Amino acid sequence: MQNEEYLQGYEHWLMDLTETFGTVHHFMNVNEMTRHLPNFIDSHHFTPDAGTKIVNSIWNERSKYSGFGVTLNKDNAEAEVAKIKKEIKEAETEAYDYLAPIGLEPSYSFVPPNTEPFSAEKWQNQVFPMKLLGKKGEFQVTEGSTGGMALKPMSENQVNQNAIQAGFSLNDMDIPASEEVTFIVSLKGKTSNPGDVQLFIQDQVNGKWERTAYNTIPAEDTSRSFKVSKTIRKGAENVMVGIHWKNADSEDQWIQIDAADIY
Repeated sequence: MQNEEYLQGYEHWLMDLTETFGTVHHFMNVNEMTRHLPNFIDSHHFTPDAGTKIVNSIWNERSKYSGFGVTLNKDNAEAEVAKIKKEIKEAETEAYDYLAPIGLEPSYSFVPPNTEPFSAEKWQNQVFPMKLLGKKGEFQVTEGSTGGMALKPMSENQVNQNAIQAGFSLNDMDIPASEEVTFIVSLKGKTSNPGDVQLFIQDQVNGKWERTAYNTIPAEDTSRSFKVSKTIRKGAENVMVGIHWKNADSEDQWIQIDAADIY
C-alpha cells in the first residue's frame, strides 16, 4: 500500500465489490490477523487457521469476533475505505517489525552512529562496519534530520550521474553465511526515480559474483522498510550485502538509513 498505484487499485477494488454485491465482508485492513505475519503462507494466501477464523467471524461466532473485519455496503463503503486508508498510513512505520524472518534472530543489527559531516571520499571507520563499496561523484555523509545516517550528493552532475554503494562483508564481520541470507533496511529519502535505491546481496563463487537486488520506493517524511533475500551458492568465497543508489544528480536529493538487519 506504500505504492500509490496499488493503493488506488485497493480502493477501486473495494468500491467495485460493494457496487456489484451490495454487502462484502472485508478483512484486508489493518487488524490483529494482518499484523501477525505467521498468519500468511505467502503474500497472497493466509493459513487454514486464519481462514477458519474468518469463516467463524462471518457465520458461526459473530459476537466473539465483533472487532475483527469490516462489513462494507454501498452506504458505508466510502467512509470505511477512507478510514482504512488512514489506518494503513498510520501503520507504515510499523512495517519494519513485520519484515523480520519468522523465528530468526538477526546475525547483526546496524544502527548508524551520529556523525559530523564528512565526505564519502574520507569514509574509513566513521560508520564501521558499514563500508564504502564504491562511488562515482562526491557525496556528503552526516546525521539525518531525524537520526540515522544521511547520504547527499555534494554537487549537481547532469552528464555523469553520481552513484554510491555501501554495505557489509559477512566475511570481514565473521558472520557465517547460511543457505539463505536476508537483508532488511529502514530508510527514507528523495531520489530522482522510484527504484534508484536498491538493496542487494551478492555472493562470490570461483571469483564470479552473482547478485540479487530489490528496488525500494523511499518516502521523504516516513521511514519505510525493505528487504532482499538470496539463496547463497555452495562454496561461496565471500558474501556482501548493501545499498546501491544511482542517478543521484541533484543537491536536493538524499537518502537516510535508519537501521539495517542481516539474517
